[in-house]
Amino acid sequence: KLGTVTMNVKEIVQELKKTYNIDSSRIFATGLASGAMFSYRLACEMSDTFAAIAPLAGVLLTDPCQPIQPVSLFHIHGLRDNAVPFAGGMGGLATGKIEFPSVDKSIATWVELDGCNGSPTIEKKDLLTHTIYSSCRAGTAVELYTHDALGNSWPSIYVFPAAQMIWDFFNSHPKQ
Repeated sequence: KLGTVTMNVKEIVQELKKTYNIDSSRIFATGLASGAMFSYRLACEMSDTFAAIAPLAGVLLTDPCQPIQPVSLFHIHGLRDNAVPFAGGMGGLATGKIEFPSVDKSIATWVELDGCNGSPTIEKKDLLTHTIYSSCRAGTAVELYTHDALGNSWPSIYVFPAAQMIWDFFNSHPKQ
């Protein structure tokens, strides 16, 4: 059963499909902080619609998360994020203080949901660490970028080109 908010998103997507020539295999969501958590929710509740999500500085809060299809994940998180702490625990957004699960828990859940096998590949360059799970069901992938000095914000182009990286990931992970 879809929640009211995701039902509205489903209606918006259907309306856009009527007006524009949209490739249904290339519908994606991204967001920062609360928007990141919403992108996770969309993947949980509308996995038949979304091919991939790219949450930044947020975690999976939807419980239970039971997508009917695998959805690729590209997660970016700063290790100096005090609003949504990487290790989990008390943080706070505009809505007040809440207890967050760790990013590792969100990633582990998604690795399981997408049926990823094998150990991840981990690449470290300067302050950026890239963890890649590539052996996942239906051609999906789960990737995590962490940055040692990034807080709860969208990375500046001078830190790393997050928008381009997200687009490249989305472009290479359509729904099969």
